[in-house]
Amino acid sequence: MLHCYVIVFVLVFSPFIAISNASAGDADPRYRNCVKQCDESGCIAKRCFPNCKISADEVPVIGPPWGIYCETIERLYNFSAVALIGYSLILAILRSFNVKDEATRVMIPAPLISFVATHIMYLNFFKLDHEWNFKVCLAMSVAQLATWAIWGAVSHHPARWKLRFAVLISGLAVSLQIYDFPPYEGHVDAQALRNAITVPLTYLWWNFIRDDAAFLTSERLKNSKKSK
Repeated sequence: MLHCYVIVFVLVFSPFIAISNASAGDADPRYRNCVKQCDESGCIAKRCFPNCKISADEVPVIGPPWGIYCETIERLYNFSAVALIGYSLILAILRSFNVKDEATRVMIPAPLISFVATHIMYLNFFKLDHEWNFKVCLAMSVAQLATWAIWGAVSHHPARWKLRFAVLISGLAVSLQIYDFPPYEGHVDAQALRNAITVPLTYLWWNFIRDDAAFLTSERLKNSKKSK
């Protein structure tokens, strides 16, 4: 039934779909030339921009409300990314090493939580350094994937193949984030591919987490029956 709805949806809306080519972004020579011209002369064609921010009539290109909005969205994006990656790293360590002791479960996340909180405060109150934030997120992502990969390789978990596949796809997504490339044949670029990969990747991780929860529950039930 679901497939029928999907087919009908595609047939109904397909006439409204138009072909559009993506631009080469900041790799486009025309874009680079435009920025260079603006930086050197402050003008593009007949319109001049002091510091490329304010037009000749002293009206800001981006008004205060939109400036605040864009900056807020940018900060929230960076903060949520580093917080999510840090939390995922903590979960990877606790699950891979099967930490059960309550004191240890508190001691292990404490330094990571402190680091992530300090990093977010640095970005918020001192300098919103995108390059530094990217390096921090990349380091934690690699550490997380390495932890899962090693555990998936040595573990006899019934869902280990799902974990291995999820780690492989996650590594591909991280690689696309690092080795960014402009649209291939004017259609798809690295960012678009990475966003597309996250759709099945979310399902893969959810599938593994569900199986892992069922496995842990069954193991605890077996242990409780043995203890009785």
